[in-house]
Amino acid sequence: MKQLLRRLGKEPIKKVKFSRDWVFIEYDGKVIVNHIIVDKHERCVGRWDIVLNVVYVDDDLKGLDMEAVIVHEAVEKYVSQKYNLDPYEEAHEIATAKEREYLEKHKGDWKSHQLKIAHVWKKESRRSH
Repeated sequence: MKQLLRRLGKEPIKKVKFSRDWVFIEYDGKVIVNHIIVDKHERCVGRWDIVLNVVYVDDDLKGLDMEAVIVHEAVEKYVSQKYNLDPYEEAHEIATAKEREYLEKHKGDWKSHQLKIAHVWKKESRRSH
């Protein structure tokens, strides 16, 4: 299992394409395709559907920050379902590495991105109480 996790963590994202409300990601020798739904009050900032090829992202995120979260959700869904990984542990760790890889490849700042995510998380969590 550790070998698989290491391999998936090192496996680069080869290509990401956004087209209207779809994302296409070339990763692990496959093209991952997901419909994107931008949600007004996404409590978890981003999430994915267990059955459909759909990822959800909060509308408070914009541009590169939103794209990075979409990449995270799509990769997390893929690795958790294909390799039966725990979505909250192993798959999340791999998806976070790919989110960071995507962000840094596009000259985004990881620390600033994390602060934006934390802000949206707090805002939406307060709203749901």
